[in-house]
Amino acid sequence: MEFVETDRAPLCQHCGAALTRIEYRRDKKFHFGFVTGASWVILFICPHCHKIIGTQFW
Repeated sequence: MEFVETDRAPLCQHCGAALTRIEYRRDKKFHFGFVTGASWVILFICPHCHKIIGTQFW
């Protein structure tokens, strides 16, 4: 496998638009059970079709 640096922007997997900018939103999520307390869920959103393209838990 070869890794090559590129200048091209990634494409949205839903609408195919170039992702030169990604919007995000933080939502509070609560855990119950073994892990307790509150954490954040960050949703990464396509600015063209407004679909979620990824998540990150904090």
